[in-house]
Amino acid sequence: MKALIVAVTTAMLLQAAAGAEAPTWSARPVGCIDIRSLWDLIEAQDNHDVSRAAKLMNSSCRSLEGLRYLVESERNGVSRIRIFPRGNDWSTSSVVYALDEMLQPQEELHLPNLSKAREHVEKSGNEPA
Repeated sequence: MKALIVAVTTAMLLQAAAGAEAPTWSARPVGCIDIRSLWDLIEAQDNHDVSRAAKLMNSSCRSLEGLRYLVESERNGVSRIRIFPRGNDWSTSSVVYALDEMLQPQEELHLPNLSKAREHVEKSGNEPA
């Protein structure tokens, strides 16, 4: 994981040094353990604060590249998703937040009974703020 962060940081620094714009987060899907961390990461990227972005990636956020996910809820352009590092193994899954535009539709899981579960969560008001 640290090697990935070093590689990304190096690439961002090289692009900045060459006068190129830093890549947008939509080019690299990222999820964070809470919405605040997601906004902090986006702000760090917007401000070209590589150090702060690296700290957040080490602590509260992770790359979603290649991971399968299930959208649990969507609100104001932010999705609460359950990621599955190992296939469809719910015991190793975790919940993260990502901008809708970061998500890759080809990685989304579709479960037949999920629509009923979503309706129940929305009606009960247990959806995260």
